[in-house]
Amino acid sequence: AHGVVRPSRPATGPPPEGEIRIEIDTEKLTLTLFCDEKEWRTYPIAAGRWETMTPVGEWRIVDKGERVGGPFGSRWMALDVPWGNYGIHGTSMPWTIGGYFSSGCVRMFNEDVEEVFDLVPSGTLVTVKGYLPKMDFTQKIGLGSVAPEVVLLQQRLREEGFDPGRCDGRYGSATDARVRDIATVYGLSTGKNMVRDVLRLLGLL
Repeated sequence: AHGVVRPSRPATGPPPEGEIRIEIDTEKLTLTLFCDEKEWRTYPIAAGRWETMTPVGEWRIVDKGERVGGPFGSRWMALDVPWGNYGIHGTSMPWTIGGYFSSGCVRMFNEDVEEVFDLVPSGTLVTVKGYLPKMDFTQKIGLGSVAPEVVLLQQRLREEGFDPGRCDGRYGSATDARVRDIATVYGLSTGKNMVRDVLRLLGLL
C-alpha cells in the first residue's frame, strides 16, 4: 500500500492573522502554511509523477473552486503556471497522499485542502521547491520565453544578487534587465549572444 494516514490534529488556536504564503516541498511531500513568515501548519501531500513533475517556481493562486468533485476532491486552487494547468486540490484517492501520483498538481486530503482553502485568498504566493525536471538550455531563451528553464535562470540570477522578482518562468522585461545587468558587470556582450553567455556564466550551459 502507498500513502500516509491523515494525522489527527489537536486544536492550535484561531486561524492565523497576517500575510499568508504557502511553501510546497516535493522532496519532503509537504505543504506548509506560513503567516507573517512564521510556520503555522504543515500538511502531507502527493506530488507529480517523475514524468509529470510538479513545477518548481513561485506562483500565485489565481482561481478557487468548491465542490469540484471526482479526482479533484472537494476544493481546487489554480496556480498561474504559464505552461500548463496546475493547482492544489483534494482527492478521491486519499491513499495516494505521501507519494508521486499526479500529473503535476498537488493533492491533499480533502479535510486539509478545505482548511487551507478557507484561509488563503486569491493572489496568495505559493513557492514550490524540490525535484527539478531535466533541463534543456540548448533551446533559445529570450524575451517572451516561458519554460521551467527560465525559472532556474531566475533563481540563479537571484543567488548572484541580481533579483529578477518572482521566479515565475516568464522571461519578461525584469528578467531581461537583470540578465543585462549581470552581463555588464562581468564584461559580457549585451548583443544577440548575451543570454547564452550569461547561462554559461551561471553554469547552466
